[in-house]
Amino acid sequence: MIALALSAFATPEFKTASNFIEQTVKHTDNIFMLKGKVASNLNVNRYLVYIWNYNPNEMPQLIDSVDVKDGKFDFSINLDQPYSGMLKAIKNDGSTGTFNLEFLFVPGEDCKIDVKGEGLNEFVLSGSKFYRDWQAFAQFYEKTQKKAIALNGAGDDEYFASLADYNRRHKGEEGSLMYQCMWLANSNMDFSMFDDIQGGRFKRYIQHRKIQYNKETVIDIHIDSEDRLSCGINHAKLEPISPKDLMELLAKHREEPTVINITSEKEFDQMEHVLREASRKNEHLRINYEVKPKGN
Repeated sequence: MIALALSAFATPEFKTASNFIEQTVKHTDNIFMLKGKVASNLNVNRYLVYIWNYNPNEMPQLIDSVDVKDGKFDFSINLDQPYSGMLKAIKNDGSTGTFNLEFLFVPGEDCKIDVKGEGLNEFVLSGSKFYRDWQAFAQFYEKTQKKAIALNGAGDDEYFASLADYNRRHKGEEGSLMYQCMWLANSNMDFSMFDDIQGGRFKRYIQHRKIQYNKETVIDIHIDSEDRLSCGINHAKLEPISPKDLMELLAKHREEPTVINITSEKEFDQMEHVLREASRKNEHLRINYEVKPKGN
């Protein structure tokens, strides 16, 4: 039944556990480190640190409070993957700041932040290459956006051409692409711009943004045995499902962009053959197969 269910679906991308490890080996350090400097006139006493998991309908989670001493602060956290992060200022008089500092918290990266004022373009990121590239795009985008606004719609073509040109010149650059994924994603975005990086450490973040704008459906399947399966849609909790119901579920997504992530406790002899055979039959789907214990 498993082979029958999967044989109707295809993938231009086949990934085993071994080449997944090869792709991510450069990012084994899960510590995100942040060092900050704050202008004295802002009167910041401490920052509340929040993270959240991509969903705009999800409330950010408060994970820490960091004191500002002599205009400086340090923060580090062990993260399993990149998250949207936010710093909320608490002033010396107990009031909150008027502007939250929001950017991507990326495990394995060192970030430096220089807070010069309260506003979107009044803090500067530096540190590792990811954040230098993030900041370079942020500055480019600020200038490009201001020019387009000044032209009151007449400069839209130039605006989009400038963004496309920047991405061509900085092809595959994680920092600039993930700035756009976090801040510029919308229902009209061509998510193929992330093709060069969506198989790596930002895979799940990009998937969530695609889900948010109805660009992609993600189906997670875990195989305990040939007739014991569990399934979840768009990263929901895995629930038991029969092979027959799984076939019906997959059929509903036959003609739309869908990622099927399959995990199993052990190798199933026919799985690789089935997936490779399926890869020739439907260009809308990608299937990833990894052998690992349930819950890992």
